[in-house]
Amino acid sequence: MSSFYVIEGPDRGRRFELLPNRVETIGREEGATVQLHDTEVSRKHARVVYDSGRYVITDLNSSNGTFINQKRITTAAINSGDKIEIGATCLQFTQTPSLQQDDSGASSISFEIPGDDHSQIVQTMRHSDSNRAFSVQDCQSFLSSSLDKTEQAETYLRLVYETANALKSTGSIDDLMEKILDLIFQWINPDRGCIILSDPHTHELQIRCFRVREQGVSEKMSISRTILDYVTSKKEGVLTRNAMDDSRFDCAASIVHQKVSEAICVPLDGRYGVVGVIYIDTEANDALSQSSQKGSSLVRTAHFDESHLKMMIAIAHHAAIAIEDIRFYSAMIQSERLAAIGQTVANLSHHIKNILQGVSGGSYLIQSGLKNHDESLISKGWSIVERNQGKISSLVMDMLTFSKERTAEPELDNMNDALGEVVELMKPRAEEFDVKLTWVRNEQIPEFYFDRNLINRAVLNLITNAIDAAAENVSQQLADMSGASKSIPQGAVSVTLSWGEIPTNVRISVSDNGAGVPANQVEQIFIPFVSTKGSKGTGLGLPVVKKVVTEHGGTVTCVPLEKGGTVFHIDLPFRKDQDEEDSAKTGE
Repeated sequence: MSSFYVIEGPDRGRRFELLPNRVETIGREEGATVQLHDTEVSRKHARVVYDSGRYVITDLNSSNGTFINQKRITTAAINSGDKIEIGATCLQFTQTPSLQQDDSGASSISFEIPGDDHSQIVQTMRHSDSNRAFSVQDCQSFLSSSLDKTEQAETYLRLVYETANALKSTGSIDDLMEKILDLIFQWINPDRGCIILSDPHTHELQIRCFRVREQGVSEKMSISRTILDYVTSKKEGVLTRNAMDDSRFDCAASIVHQKVSEAICVPLDGRYGVVGVIYIDTEANDALSQSSQKGSSLVRTAHFDESHLKMMIAIAHHAAIAIEDIRFYSAMIQSERLAAIGQTVANLSHHIKNILQGVSGGSYLIQSGLKNHDESLISKGWSIVERNQGKISSLVMDMLTFSKERTAEPELDNMNDALGEVVELMKPRAEEFDVKLTWVRNEQIPEFYFDRNLINRAVLNLITNAIDAAAENVSQQLADMSGASKSIPQGAVSVTLSWGEIPTNVRISVSDNGAGVPANQVEQIFIPFVSTKGSKGTGLGLPVVKKVVTEHGGTVTCVPLEKGGTVFHIDLPFRKDQDEEDSAKTGE
């Protein structure tokens, strides 16, 4: 299985699986198989194809280029662990070996081996046994003997620091495992290594990450199921070397075969149990190359020793905790998502029920009018149905706008025309509620770049709320009159366009003379499903406004007025020309 994992950028945490029989496209357009919501990424940025067992990436003449490990490329093969930088996004390529049969009919990694090999268990060790600090002898054994004691101590401290830093939660188990193998190959230098994890649901062991040191090293590796069971059940790390036998394991249960000379297998033992194992080995010819000849016999120099086993157990323990943390975090995110779905359903169901009741009441009046041939009753029923139909449409549009991940697609447009269009659309609603809706064009504002559809949606929500607030305030004042004659001002809503307090901003203001938003609720009204309208509101209108304005790089503020009423300000960045910054953001 091969995939891209986003480690930096707006889509951080997302994973895209790659299929060998499919041309993968990377870009901002909706049809891209790797769609990135990064404004510095071109619509069609790069293409990835599977060719002769490797993935090859090609830049499609993008504005900001494609980089592999910080080197700009036009076309290049990518290897597992490579980092692909595109705009402000960094993707890590991971290629996990398949457990299926290869062309020769043998699997690259398997858990079943013949019983013709003999490997001796040289040493076993638990995490508790390796907990003590490295002694001077450990450092001398583990590190280069050419270093003096101070240099050895500094090198070991750097090793500990880099291990702790690398094993911080990355949000991805695959990314974490790549870092673990990076550390192991850097500090212990095996020929091959793999990480095997236990499936949290089925508890089956699965190869999740595999690496070889260099070309020429055999990629075929067999691991005994018996030794895996021993390591996971006993929670002990094992160091083995080729020998005739071992009293704890029979020949058929040997850990390695073919040319493997030494191997270390350690449990990923975390807080709550074993989540898998790490296995590394060296080939016999590599170990023998370090040998010296004495007479007719060869004296082999060991590649692994107790200090390497101790270090492997320490790395595995911290890696297991990091894996547990990532799994716990993922489970928590999933739980929060389910809770959010439940909250969404609970908040919307009552509002939808009110709409359905309105539709049902209007339908009843229409049926009664048809039965009695009463056109006035039909007209009244249809107006109710039409009004609730508008509520359904508004609710659906808000849900789509709020939930959809997208970026603004600005075009050179006239804001006066855009706002005038929304005001004309809202005039019938204002007249229905006897609210005076005013709008005066501001010809001093020239055309600039903005997404007309999104801004229209945001302003539509503000004007709708303003009309409702003004009308509700008038109704409440009438109810409080208690029969006394009193002059009540008409509900009023005003829409204005001006330059913002910052000269590079354009300001859209929507004000009303309603009851106003209490000062202690100003920060809360932009939170999803928080509504000041009670059962009449969905709590999505203002969050949609904030989302749209944020996508434009602007801000929205709510200012309660001293004499009653509220004014909302939308400040948008004024971009009249497609300068270099704007060109980089559009990616074209």
